[in-house]
Amino acid sequence: MNIPGTQVIHLLPEAKGWRLFRSGAESRAFASIGEAAAAIPADARVHLSLPTHFLLLERMKLPSGETAELSGMAQLQLEKTLPFPVHEVSSGILMIDCAANVSTLLSVAVRQSALEALCAPLRVRGVTLGKITPYVARVAAACPPEETVLVIYAEQEHAVVAIANRARLVWAHTLALGDAEMLVDDLSRTLLTAELGGVSVEFSRVLLAGNCRPWLDALRRYSSAPVEPLALSEPLPDAAIDLVPMAWRTTTERHQRGARAKRQLLCAAAICLAAFMGAFGYLGWLKMKVAKIDAEYALIRPEIEMLQSSQARWNALGPAVDPDRATIELLYQLCKNLPKDTLHLTEFDQTVAQWKVSGEAPSASLAIEYLGKLKDEKDLSTFRITASPPALLPNDQAQFSIFGKR
Repeated sequence: MNIPGTQVIHLLPEAKGWRLFRSGAESRAFASIGEAAAAIPADARVHLSLPTHFLLLERMKLPSGETAELSGMAQLQLEKTLPFPVHEVSSGILMIDCAANVSTLLSVAVRQSALEALCAPLRVRGVTLGKITPYVARVAAACPPEETVLVIYAEQEHAVVAIANRARLVWAHTLALGDAEMLVDDLSRTLLTAELGGVSVEFSRVLLAGNCRPWLDALRRYSSAPVEPLALSEPLPDAAIDLVPMAWRTTTERHQRGARAKRQLLCAAAICLAAFMGAFGYLGWLKMKVAKIDAEYALIRPEIEMLQSSQARWNALGPAVDPDRATIELLYQLCKNLPKDTLHLTEFDQTVAQWKVSGEAPSASLAIEYLGKLKDEKDLSTFRITASPPALLPNDQAQFSIFGKR
């Protein structure tokens, strides 16, 4: 699985050593996987192609089913044939043919101890192994899609002989590197063993890689099928199998979760810092705004104080110049609205904001009647007129107080 934004590097076995390929860059050859690991960035993901001599290949015929079911059945079959516990291997399957009742497949396994030794330089450096695929399966995927061909190429000091049918790996075997005549003798015995195992050895052509060109003439004498060059382009098509051990996947996922959590924390910290800087900037802007308002207020403060002083003088002189607030006018209105001569005013007081009149009436109802007349008086409408409840005196008179406020 690729992570967006993460560089993917392919590490491929060569006839001698390894070749490192990355998209958009020239491939580089290295004598050992340790030297290749030193040239890989620590944040890259590596797709490792395994040499064939690391693999345990077994052709199986199983009842047809889903891929997961076939993988489980192949695992049970491996338990019977492996000379060591099945939990010590990482395995997968490559489908060869799927009929109505029977599926033919190639079980591919690699011992985890061999993987750990091979990949130690990569894991020590902290490089993530995104996928581990048999290189021979990728070579088979590059073969003609409608033919059965014999493929021969050199890999890690071994000669690899493989049969590909419709660009699918059907069978593979490794031979010791040697001269052409020895290769042909070993090839005859090897193909005979494959035929006895149920593998068709009728080839439309033989594909020979450039690193095996010295064997071309001997192969042409041996094979009735045409021998043609095989171009191992980079990168080769991918194969539908992954041999990364489950424990390694778990470790990788844990590291990825930790990296994601770290990125999220850094993102949250950046957001908090940006919010803090924004708030700090906003406070600075407010401070400048307040300073500007203070400066403007300082400029107009003399005018405001002059207006306040004028207002105070006006309030003080208001009763003298406002006809409605003149003392004589108020007394006239208060006397004009007396209901009967028997109601007497005993006190009158006036300030800038209000006036007060007190008196005695023969009864409380008469005092209340007087209050109502004052409220209805049009010339007193600029005042809010209220009164306290009348108080009864020992002489049976009702004492009242009425207030008028602007």
